[in-house]
Amino acid sequence: MKFLFVLENLSARCGANVNIVMTLLRHLNNNNEVHVLTKYGASRAIDEEKGARFATVRAFDFDQVGYVTAFQEKRQWRKLSSIKRFLLLLTHPRVLLYMLDAKYGFSFSKRRFQKELEAVCRAEAFDAVIGVAAPYYIARAVADANISCKKTVIQLDPYTYNYTLPAWQIRHRARCEERVIDKLDVLFAVSFVRDEICEKKIYANLNKIVPFELPGIVEKQEEDLRAKQEKRTDDSVHFVFAGQFYNVIRNPEYLLSLFTHLPENYVLHIVGGGTPDILEKYKAILGDRLVLHGWMSSEEAKRKVQEADVLVNLNNSISNQLASKLFDYISTGKPLLNVCKGEGCLSLKYTKKYTNCLDLTESVQIADSQIDQLIAFVNEHLGTVVAQSEIMEAFQENTEIYVAQLIQNWL
Repeated sequence: MKFLFVLENLSARCGANVNIVMTLLRHLNNNNEVHVLTKYGASRAIDEEKGARFATVRAFDFDQVGYVTAFQEKRQWRKLSSIKRFLLLLTHPRVLLYMLDAKYGFSFSKRRFQKELEAVCRAEAFDAVIGVAAPYYIARAVADANISCKKTVIQLDPYTYNYTLPAWQIRHRARCEERVIDKLDVLFAVSFVRDEICEKKIYANLNKIVPFELPGIVEKQEEDLRAKQEKRTDDSVHFVFAGQFYNVIRNPEYLLSLFTHLPENYVLHIVGGGTPDILEKYKAILGDRLVLHGWMSSEEAKRKVQEADVLVNLNNSISNQLASKLFDYISTGKPLLNVCKGEGCLSLKYTKKYTNCLDLTESVQIADSQIDQLIAFVNEHLGTVVAQSEIMEAFQENTEIYVAQLIQNWL
């Protein structure tokens, strides 16, 4: 079959939604011709290694979003007063428009993607177009496109109830989501997203919605799994978190505070970024026990994960979201510290099947029992690796082969 994926970007820092596609490509490329349509800009250059894995890359300049990203990532932006922010945005009207579009869905981005998608499909025939949301305007662009092939979307996060929104915006999103699904041939939704669509009665014909599990389980080579154990030269216990922190949905304050109560030989490595003020605060407290690597290439980040003694998964405060990094960690077989924001965390469905994991739920004050649990876990599990055969059996539905075959069979 001939597929055209529609992705927000294909940059080095492309996010979980695009990474899922890159995982599926390992299997889809064996039997199909896979192309991609995406955008690029000054702050979102196309990663050559990722692009080379597709038959062709159709890309168009969409640098307005790059300006938005540049504004949002500048640390001084947060220090400006509301008046200064407003005046700055007035001098950059395109940035203002696209920031409003990102928040309220005014369709600027959707229309541009739809126009480019229709042009590509007029020039070349495809069996199916597969949009990957989020952002949700990708799903809207695919649904509204005037094209003759099958129209499908992969949805990894809830849309209507994804954030704390006023009632009018929830109603607007629900109507939008219903229209999108109605125009698609099939929606591939992560199981908990499909469950929410069902429970909240967003769309009635659930036969059109195919549930799947996040495809993050990848079989590892045994020599990679044991590399760190063979190289140990000190008595330090190295914890590694790889990813992005956020002030609201993935705040690291509890995790960092926890480390102030742990033994001096426990070292926390942060590969990634976000919440710089919080990180700097605890860097001053923990010193060499907090190592801030910043953003690294995917290969360098993988190497840090391979070298870890204990991996750290920090879940989101949004109860209906799941960090896909969890399955990368489970694939290693290494000890895993899974930090939940609440009792009903989605990750617990999966970590209870993983024998090398400790689940901790955040609390306002660090409890002595949590400290004792973590130290006992490290003492018992340090250096252990779960057999790959056990992981592959327990998490078969989370492998790229299983999910890619599911999608291919439906199409």
